[in-house]
Amino acid sequence: MNNLDHELMESVRQWLGTLGRPNPALAKVAVSAPAEFAAQMALSHLSDLYRLTVLVVKVEADMDRVAHWWELMANVCESHHHAISRSLGPQAGQVALADMVKLRDRCREFRDLHRRS
Repeated sequence: MNNLDHELMESVRQWLGTLGRPNPALAKVAVSAPAEFAAQMALSHLSDLYRLTVLVVKVEADMDRVAHWWELMANVCESHHHAISRSLGPQAGQVALADMVKLRDRCREFRDLHRRS
């Protein structure tokens, strides 16, 4: 991983680390099901990052770099899935966590599609 990729991953980790923190405007909504709410918010942010990755790879000409971007995105999904599932427990936020796994798998498929044989 080059320096730019490392800096990007660190920025993403810091950004994702802010997810799940209480938002006063949404506090009343989150009270009834805080774990599910946190998982859904995390999934929403990962979906935003996925859309950003799509925009980045659309302008990338090098297929190895495209594969690398998808690998980064898959790694972000994987690490965030583990962090959220550890913090929420085994029964909370299962739908959002399953969707994170689907997003990770989609990123891995795109990575494999763009890798040179």
